[in-house]
Amino acid sequence: MTKKPIQIWVPDTLHRALKTRAAVLKMTMSDYLEQEIEEILGRPTLLELRQRLHHRRPVKMPIDTAQLVRMAQREPKPDPADFELTFGEDL
Repeated sequence: MTKKPIQIWVPDTLHRALKTRAAVLKMTMSDYLEQEIEEILGRPTLLELRQRLHHRRPVKMPIDTAQLVRMAQREPKPDPADFELTFGEDL
């Protein structure tokens, strides 16, 4: 496989962060970035995801979700004072 260069200019802080991540993984920055780009290309774009969702058939649920939301809204909200936080070795 023939490889071709890609060149981008990034701020020093971003360059340092990328170099650090690559070093932690014991990789060259080029290998690290190639791996990250391959991972990005393996995910669908937002447009592709929207198209997939648009072409899916609707799911019919045997429950009324609007009713569930209304029921949840009527439930009393817990008082944060009712919760006891403990710190120490017993965790």
